[in-house]
Amino acid sequence: SHWLFDMLPKIKIYQEKYDLNDLSNIYVNKLNSFQKLSFKLLNLEKIKIIDSNKFRHIQSDEIIVSQHPSYFKGFIMQEAKNLPDWIIHWLRDCFLKKSTVEGEFDKIFIDRSKSKFNHCQIINYNETVDFLIDSGFKILRLEDLSFTEQISIFNKSNIIVGAHGAGFANLVFCNANTKVIEIRPSNHPNKVYERVSAINKIDYKLYSTEPVIQNQNGDINIEIDKLKSLII
Repeated sequence: SHWLFDMLPKIKIYQEKYDLNDLSNIYVNKLNSFQKLSFKLLNLEKIKIIDSNKFRHIQSDEIIVSQHPSYFKGFIMQEAKNLPDWIIHWLRDCFLKKSTVEGEFDKIFIDRSKSKFNHCQIINYNETVDFLIDSGFKILRLEDLSFTEQISIFNKSNIIVGAHGAGFANLVFCNANTKVIEIRPSNHPNKVYERVSAINKIDYKLYSTEPVIQNQNGDINIEIDKLKSLII
């Protein structure tokens, strides 16, 4: 989510004044496969990447630095609710037309159980997944899918359910009136996906759960009847 909402928009800011064809290097953390593909789709794959983890100090005749596109004061998670709409429109313009995946994806559940983070994990995971499968949902782990596959799946889906996490950044690519249920502890401050949903005119519902002391099993306990009422 930080790559899509914080980092890539700096390319757009750069383009407002400079020609990308004149850019020789980008100084950034070593790119993973998802980030490399996003650069390729933006026609940036020929620009040399200088790995900031490996090269902590650099020297150049000219260095151009873009400010953060939306964070200007306070706590960054609280400021996420002010994400500017131009970022969403730009991402859709850049990527939607470059992704096609075959298959039906009417109802999907975003499974983040393999995340290395314990927060926003579902304590009664098996019970929840069994209910969703019985309700016709496909269970998807986005780390098993390419960026273009994720774009297409979110664009085709009619109902999306999942716990708060980076995978919901793909709401950028949803169509208007897509039903989205984000599950998030009530003490979690990040409202960025509410903002994305408002920009895209998504039918967004928040399932705010009671705070649970975080442990190895997570911090979200789902009431199946309540989740069922939100899905219907």
